[in-house]
Amino acid sequence: MTDDIRSRDTYPVDETYSVDVEVLYPERSSRLQALLALTVFPKLLLLIRHIVALYVVGALALTAVAVGLLTDKYPPFRLSS
Repeated sequence: MTDDIRSRDTYPVDETYSVDVEVLYPERSSRLQALLALTVFPKLLLLIRHIVALYVVGALALTAVAVGLLTDKYPPFRLSS
């Protein structure tokens, strides 16, 4: 670039005024932790609900099978004619 294309800074610079700037950076945040909090933990809550529901359905099915085998009473339908 040539000098006539560049803009010239005409603001007066005072070199005698010194400034000390201290910046405290926050601790590094973990993106993995944020990702886990947003994706894995809600899925775990849903998974717990499904496990409980499947456990209840399985217990009911096992109870029905046990009652059917112990009492020799079956549902009122026939698989063969």
